[in-house]
Amino acid sequence: DVDGGKVTIDPKKPVIGQDVTVSYLGESDNQTIILHWGINNWAGSGAPAGDEDMTHSLVEGEHIYTATVTIPLDANQFDFVFNLGGGNWDNNNGADWHYPVTQESPKAEGLPDNSNNCKYSRVTQTHGKAVNN
Repeated sequence: DVDGGKVTIDPKKPVIGQDVTVSYLGESDNQTIILHWGINNWAGSGAPAGDEDMTHSLVEGEHIYTATVTIPLDANQFDFVFNLGGGNWDNNNGADWHYPVTQESPKAEGLPDNSNNCKYSRVTQTHGKAVNN
């Protein structure tokens, strides 16, 4: 779903090691649009960054193109532009698109943060018998 704009990403705050889906509002169903992406202000362009073909869907009469990529583990920023073919690019009027990348998933809303209340159990073998510690 392109939220009233030409471009959206999901999740809105990309997380290293996880997938991010980029959506682009196209003009028709016969376009070939390629997501050209990199990381860290294009410092990480090339493998594992690069080009991904975007898939067309008709959503409420709008031509939405999507591609999903996995954010590399060394990313702190996700960068991208769109190759529209024929030498034409959408690069956000020369600004490109840049999104900060976070290290961890956002906490689900409404759930308590129990990270400091973590309990664990250690099991050791003593003469063939399991002993809980």
